[in-house]
Amino acid sequence: MASNEKRPGSHHGRSVYVVQDIRKGEILSPDNVRVIRPAFGLEPRHYEEVLGATANKDLERGTPLTLEDLM
Repeated sequence: MASNEKRPGSHHGRSVYVVQDIRKGEILSPDNVRVIRPAFGLEPRHYEEVLGATANKDLERGTPLTLEDLM
């Protein structure tokens, strides 16, 4: 299933989202990414892994985070 396709029950689950605009090259932190509903991005189990990662493109607030967004 592609990362942008809806998973069954996805409106009940949670995933990692961008909560503040992030510029390309910026480090992901608890200030700019959080685990919230719905579950359209990375699963919450990846949250600790993405903290400290670098964005490989500009990311807008409200965007579900995917592995393709990280360097």
